[in-house]
Amino acid sequence: MSETASNTKIIEISAKQFLLLLVTYVISTADVFLPAFVAQEAKEDSWISVIIGTIGALIIANIFITLGLRYPKKTIIQYASDIVGIPIGKIIGFSYAYYFIFVAWAVTRELEEIFVTAFNPDAPIILYGIVTVIVAAYAVMNGLEVIARINELLLPIGLIVLFGISLLNIPNVDLTNFLPVFYNGIIPSLKGGLFVQTWLIETVITLMLIPYIKEKEKARKYLNFAILILGGTLIVGASTIAVFGVSLTEKFLFPALEYVRYASLGPNIQNLDMGIMLVWITGIYIKIALSYFVGVLALTQVIGSRSYKRLMVPIGIIIIVFASASARMLIELIYSIKYILPFYFLVIALIIPSILLLISVIRKQKSS
Repeated sequence: MSETASNTKIIEISAKQFLLLLVTYVISTADVFLPAFVAQEAKEDSWISVIIGTIGALIIANIFITLGLRYPKKTIIQYASDIVGIPIGKIIGFSYAYYFIFVAWAVTRELEEIFVTAFNPDAPIILYGIVTVIVAAYAVMNGLEVIARINELLLPIGLIVLFGISLLNIPNVDLTNFLPVFYNGIIPSLKGGLFVQTWLIETVITLMLIPYIKEKEKARKYLNFAILILGGTLIVGASTIAVFGVSLTEKFLFPALEYVRYASLGPNIQNLDMGIMLVWITGIYIKIALSYFVGVLALTQVIGSRSYKRLMVPIGIIIIVFASASARMLIELIYSIKYILPFYFLVIALIIPSILLLISVIRKQKSS
């Protein structure tokens, strides 16, 4: 059993559960806007962008996991103050707390849009947000282990459905949609790779999970493995272009949903989107619950509260309000996700961990 600075005991998760959490955390929302973003930049070379983005994410991930494993019993919120002192450390800690809470409300907003688009566009969008946060709060209340166990049951089903849909769409694939290669040079592929990398380095949540992994010596291997799995699933996601072509894919709001709707199992079994929607939504719920939990835990450690559960209600209200406030600004949200978040994520996953790692190494060398 591990214990946080807030005296809240959290049962540890296995390395396998850690791996599966990372996969769900990224893939659950990667198919919402990412295929369109990548297609808009890289066009026919989107599959190359996935490879470039995966390589970049592996490099960044090995930087922040190196930092995390130097302090295996603490989260980044806790050891940031050890490295740079309390004032700056608290600022860094609050930045990460804000980041995870932001992810929770942004993904809640995305889920609201999915509900409105796929189910009932006439219902008040805030109702979807309230229900979403209540369900997520129940999982958060029960702790990290419960979230990990639920995900361990659901993720394999989701992956089977994902690859099953891909197999059904094989007759609709036209590989000439990936030609010509590098027609506009390599720059568009690099831009598309930045978007892919942005989603993959969401695995920076590892810096909050390391203290709760039983087999910490496996953390690096499983993190790298998770990114490779995610890269493989995003290659499958790039097949959206092979089915619809670039011009259609880059215009879709939800390319993955259109991809599923296009699949059929014979003339009598079509419109499989409701089935995949259920799998998709459960994955998004896991991501919201995990972001919610980690955000509350991070803020608890920043302010030194005794229990993370005391902050659940106010943070839950913030998530609902922020998601609702952006309900009339979907275009602005998409713009933010596409043009601003990649650089924000690089700060959270690369720049801050790199600086902390460098200072930590220098201090250790001076003290030895």
